[in-house]
Amino acid sequence: KSTPLTIYYTSAGQVAGLGVDVFGEGSAPQQLIDMGYWIPVSRNQWTINVSFREPGYMCTNQTAPETIGDRIVINQGTTNQSVPIDASSAYCENWTYGSCMKT
Repeated sequence: KSTPLTIYYTSAGQVAGLGVDVFGEGSAPQQLIDMGYWIPVSRNQWTINVSFREPGYMCTNQTAPETIGDRIVINQGTTNQSVPIDASSAYCENWTYGSCMKT
């Protein structure tokens, strides 16, 4: 509970993703658990992970040209929810604009 944030790195040492854990009954909405966004870890603990790189870079010593990555994927390997990495892609995929995006 004291470290709910995890940072994942490739074998080459590049940042590969983030994970967040939540704790306590009801802290992860049941609908999002059912949809695969919050993954049960133990009783009253759930996690969500976001990957920034393709799986092929995760466990190799090969470095990718991008500093942070070339994608955003929620729960890569299970839910595989891709998130657009720029505003034009978000627009084309009908995502909702955030507070700082011009409409």
